Amino acid sequence: MSNVKNYFEQGGDRLVIGGEIAFREGAGVSGFPSDSSFYVLDLEGLDVSDIMDSPLDITAYFPLEVFEQAVLGVKPVLFRNANLNGYRYSVLSCCTDGENMIVGMGGMPFDFTGRLFTIVTVILFRDDNRVYLRTNSNERLAAILSVSDESVEPGETERGASVVEEPAKKK
Repeated sequence: MSNVKNYFEQGGDRLVIGGEIAFREGAGVSGFPSDSSFYVLDLEGLDVSDIMDSPLDITAYFPLEVFEQAVLGVKPVLFRNANLNGYRYSVLSCCTDGENMIVGMGGMPFDFTGRLFTIVTVILFRDDNRVYLRTNSNERLAAILSVSDESVEPGETERGASVVEEPAKKK
């Protein structure tokens, strides 16, 4: 029996590594799929609060051909390295209309208590053979609607605990 850790299988089409791969200075890897499970849109720290009112044309970064595959649900879109209120985040797309729009949503705690959340919506959409990016957040919507950002825990009655009827007793 051989004590070989690295070997080829299936007629040389598969390399099995049982030992360690060591890369020397200046070595590189080509053709290695990165993030192959997703279409990646790296926002490179873009402050998304700047694109809540005016969509950003991102066709150069997310070509129409890629959008057309993503909107069909071939693979989800990973919106990576966005910035809102000084926080960096990434959001994975969660739905598509199958034709013109891809939506991703993510949340982050407002503070370390974890009680208040900032919910961010990232939208990719197609218009006149261009791909646009737009964002929104619950903080922005609250400001537009002049809603307070104070969080109040609901009481038992508001949660529904006291409005549930007692089960009928058997006679």
